[in-house]
Amino acid sequence: MKRSILAFVLILQSLIFAQEISFSKDSLYFALDNIFYGDSVVIYNNGQSDLRIDSVKGEHIYLYGLDIIFQDSTASYYITFGAPAISFTLAPQDSAKLIFGEPDLCPICDDNAGVIFFTDTLTFYSNSILNPQYGLPVSGYGYDDVKSENDIAANFNLYQNYPNPFNPSTNIGYSLSEPGYVNLSIYNLLGKHISTLVNEYKSRGFHNELFNAENLATGIYIYKLNFNGKSIFRKMILLR
Repeated sequence: MKRSILAFVLILQSLIFAQEISFSKDSLYFALDNIFYGDSVVIYNNGQSDLRIDSVKGEHIYLYGLDIIFQDSTASYYITFGAPAISFTLAPQDSAKLIFGEPDLCPICDDNAGVIFFTDTLTFYSNSILNPQYGLPVSGYGYDDVKSENDIAANFNLYQNYPNPFNPSTNIGYSLSEPGYVNLSIYNLLGKHISTLVNEYKSRGFHNELFNAENLATGIYIYKLNFNGKSIFRKMILLR
């Protein structure tokens, strides 16, 4: 009898003090007529102990930029197949705002010029007892430029750095449809070489590099990806 009472008390305590994750909205929508082409959601820790988010994953192999804004800091990530895991912790009764950038529906495609309606589900994995796998529906308009299999096989892509503008660091992501030698370098507007982030053989898939511009002045910089004899350039803005 005592064991039964003790078991009941333990179950009751686990329910009362259970970690519970909650969201400010039940879906995300990406509309083309927005000034900011993206959407955001706030995560709340309603429990009495730390809430740990282990990862955020999409149902499809799309690419999302993600900024997580805490009370005293901001972290930037990419969500896609092969990207570094997303993990963070919220103290009891704390919250964080997650800002999702425009979705790329074909990360290994070339121009991503086509615009199509899409749906997806972002699943948040956490230590919440009540909602350890919370699915957030996503819909709206994303970029897609699907080529033939032969075109995709010879393709690679360089993404816009995230965040942009940035201070003092930013993430630069790129995708390779096959393994090969990669050079990723930074230049100023006069063409002067500033830094080499990558100069080595890389595997197929998505890669992310962190660029720290702590010693550079405010301005526009160029980052260049060279892969198999072909190059892609993009601009980024350092704003102090």
